[in-house]
Amino acid sequence: MYSAVKTWIDTLLVLISIPVACTGGLLALLVTGEHLSVSAAMGFISIFGIAIQDAILVVTYAQRQWAEGRGLEEGARNAAEQRFRPVLMTTLVATLGLLPAALSNGIGAQTQKPLAIVVIGGSLILAVLTRVLQPPLLVLAHRRLGRTVVNGEGI
Repeated sequence: MYSAVKTWIDTLLVLISIPVACTGGLLALLVTGEHLSVSAAMGFISIFGIAIQDAILVVTYAQRQWAEGRGLEEGARNAAEQRFRPVLMTTLVATLGLLPAALSNGIGAQTQKPLAIVVIGGSLILAVLTRVLQPPLLVLAHRRLGRTVVNGEGI
């Protein structure tokens, strides 16, 4: 992950998306009345990957915007706007692909259902909250470090 974003602060910002996704998975389990099980735990592991992938998309795009000379706020906002579609597609694919498993009641549903519910809940919360939280966190973290972007150079 560090090799993708190249700074420790951006690595930490990517890692922040994991608790957000886990919150969505836990809320989904609570709302549906499902119990935490081994299957649900596997869903959380899947959500970790989705959360990191989505966060890396936004952070690396913001870095690219800053390297092209955009301001701190403008680059973070552009990253959130321009990477909304790829993140939304990840969420849509996970949700539509696992919806039959989440709604099933047949044989084997007790093992598939918790995994599907966690992935759907986590990816839905991730798609919404990270688009709201990640750009301000990027700006705050880089501003606290005293980084501003001028002509594509971080100073």
